[in-house]
Amino acid sequence: MIADEVRSARSADSLKEKIMNDLLSADVFALIFSQQRFHLQIAQRSVDIIKLYISEKNFKQQHIDMLW
Repeated sequence: MIADEVRSARSADSLKEKIMNDLLSADVFALIFSQQRFHLQIAQRSVDIIKLYISEKNFKQQHIDMLW
């Protein structure tokens, strides 16, 4: 039972890592928050993406600058 929990936690972490890698390689943050493409409703629906960047320690100064 504990082993199953450990395996599922590991797979969740690897899934987060894969999603984060995909987001970084596609530069999704810049696509969402760049001034040229900015749309308020898309930005409002991107809270989970911002949270993921922060939780995975990929939220950098450039992202803060885009949001500001």
